[in-house]
Amino acid sequence: MKGMVGVIESIYSKDEIAVKIDPESMVEPAVSVHAEATRRMRERFISQVSEEAKGLLTKEEVEFPANYVLLVRTEDLESAK
Repeated sequence: MKGMVGVIESIYSKDEIAVKIDPESMVEPAVSVHAEATRRMRERFISQVSEEAKGLLTKEEVEFPANYVLLVRTEDLESAK
């Protein structure tokens, strides 16, 4: 996952830091995995919504962006310069 850019979301310990990754900085295979996971989440979401509610959802709500969060260690991080 070298070279990815993100923002620290949570620090649980020095060995457990959650980083929200900027999708623009992702490379393969992370891009493919994230795209498939997002597709599945959207599919599951829409299958659990009633037909009436589906009609009320906007395109943006149906095509919501999914976050890509990695759990890393302190030594895995580099500061932005």
